This record gives sequence, structure tokens and C-alpha cells, in this order.
Amino acid sequence: MKASKAHIEEIGRIITKHRSSPQVTLIKDLNPVIRGWASFYSKSDAATVGELSKQDNLTYLKLRRWAKHRCGNINDGHIKYWISIGDDNWVFATREGTANHFRLLKHRQVECSSTDYVKVKGDKSPYDGDTVYWSKRLGTHPQMPNRKAKLLKRQKGKCPWCGLYFQEWDVIEEDHIIPRALGGKDEYKNLQLLHRHCHDRKTAFDLKEIRKKNHSKFLEKLSQFWEKN
Repeated sequence: MKASKAHIEEIGRIITKHRSSPQVTLIKDLNPVIRGWASFYSKSDAATVGELSKQDNLTYLKLRRWAKHRCGNINDGHIKYWISIGDDNWVFATREGTANHFRLLKHRQVECSSTDYVKVKGDKSPYDGDTVYWSKRLGTHPQMPNRKAKLLKRQKGKCPWCGLYFQEWDVIEEDHIIPRALGGKDEYKNLQLLHRHCHDRKTAFDLKEIRKKNHSKFLEKLSQFWEKN
């Protein structure tokens, strides 16, 4: 298939162009190309003959050379640039924290997944004032990290600190509901999404509570000291 050959050649050109670029920059350039090609051919014979998987394999081989060029040893490249996410042990993705992986799409993911992209309703516009609809769409955005998407859906698109709905242009940050310094755990049920400015306000509030706790501990230790003496 000439289209498949042209596609993998384009991927090769992008990878070559980014031989010295950060991994995230390479992924940002590759994802639209992969999504566009796979979406176009997902309803054609390309999917039935395993062409999508073939494209993933060819892409991996090119990325493997890219990683080896940067690290000198492909084993080091695998450790640095490929991670495990869920059941997939070979995901080309960044390592900036468990919630902030920026991952490369796979051709067969675009073909198999109905949630990679949710079509906008025909009568909808970002300027129609329906903030509920547009904020909930963030949960199915292809670039939204999985954990953030789940939290967004759980919160029904709303920031619990200010009570306002998230907009697509908002900066959204994760927050521990109970700060770890106050005994909160780093687990899903103790996480929430806040606007960045709301997160700053909550952090200031949390710091006051932490200082109170530390002061109480200090007074308690001081009291115990004087009792012993």
C-alpha cells in the first residue's frame, strides 16, 4: 500500500528531525500524524489486514534507533523512553509523574478505541455558553491524562474549591484533598482537580493547617518535657 509506505516515511522524517529534541516534542509532532492516518484508514482494508499493527511495529523500530542514537545502548533507551501503563508494557511516553505521562499514540489504539475522540454535537459551539457540555468534553480529550480524565468525570466538570465549571482553556492541577503532611494518602480517592488559582489558595490554607499541627506537636512535646523535669 503506497499510502502506508508514505506514512511511515513521514514518521521517519519527523523522528530524524527530532534526533536532538526532548521526547515530549517528538511525541507532540508524531501524535497528530498517527491519529490522522489511523482514523482515515480505520474503516478500510488497512485494519482488516493488520496494517495498523504493522505501522506500530515499523514506528517502534524507528524509535528504537532514535533511542539508541541518544543513549548509545538500546537497553538504556528502553529504560528511559518506554514505560508500562496498564497492561501495555511498551509505551513510548515521558516519565513526569504517574499522572502526567505524555504518551505516543499507537495506530491500533485509534482504530480500536471509541473514546480517543468524541464528535462534537452538531448544534454545539464553544461560544454557546453551555459550560457543562464543554467542560465534560475535557474528560474524553485525547491529550488528557487518564487519571485527570477520571477525576474530571467524577467531579462532573466542576472545580470543588470555587464551584465553577472548568473551561478548555483553564489550567487544571491535581491536589491532595487531605495534604500528605496532614496524613492524606497519595491515592485516587484523595485526589481532586482544581483551577491553578484555586489550587494556590487551597495550598495557602493547607499550609496554615500544617503550621497549626506542627505548633500543637511542639507544645505537646514542650509540656512533656516540663512534666519530666
